[in-house]
Amino acid sequence: MSLSFSRKRFATIQSSWLEPRKIREMTIVGTRRMIVYDDLRTREKIRIYDARVERPPHYDTFAEFQYSYHYGDSYIPYLHQEEPLKLACQHFLDCIKTNSEPLTNGRRGLEMVRILEAASASLKMNGAPVTFASSTRPPPAFAPAKTEEVLEVEAFAG
Repeated sequence: MSLSFSRKRFATIQSSWLEPRKIREMTIVGTRRMIVYDDLRTREKIRIYDARVERPPHYDTFAEFQYSYHYGDSYIPYLHQEEPLKLACQHFLDCIKTNSEPLTNGRRGLEMVRILEAASASLKMNGAPVTFASSTRPPPAFAPAKTEEVLEVEAFAG
């Protein structure tokens, strides 16, 4: 499934129950670094790579235009390991005690259902894109304002 967001952001999700290899990785590519998260590793789940492509700011002729590839160090940050389900339950209890909004609330759940429905619609149309306006309000700790995002979903069976 491909998800296209505004501001030139996108995500690709590949999932198959038939895949014989157990792979649970997420790669996040930014303009300056790359993060690889491997959920199957018991330690060293996150690796950060200093890898990027740089383009020249200005060039007069096509012959002068050259991308340069930057391969720097990689490092593994220390992560305190805790059981994910225990953390989720503790967060829920803390929100009840402090009367605060949980990170995963009903609006986030509704947003996920809308994405899954768009993916199903895309599959029925042989992978054609399905576009809709996404309206979410992040928890106050992350952003004070309501955001509007245009999301395009393309799902492919294969």
